[in-house]
Amino acid sequence: MWVAARIGIARQQLSLYTTGMRPIPVAIVVDACEAVGSVPEVIAVRAYERLCEEMGDSQ
Repeated sequence: MWVAARIGIARQQLSLYTTGMRPIPVAIVVDACEAVGSVPEVIAVRAYERLCEEMGDSQ
């Protein structure tokens, strides 16, 4: 995972964050967004939409 290397954390740690095994610190969200050319708002909305789909809730 090139994102982990770019933001200076281990791939395993990023995996724990992205799979929901560990809460992701806001600073990591910001760093990751900058690395991929996005903004936290977009990531939060997409994560919420995915959560709703997984839970079977309509938005």
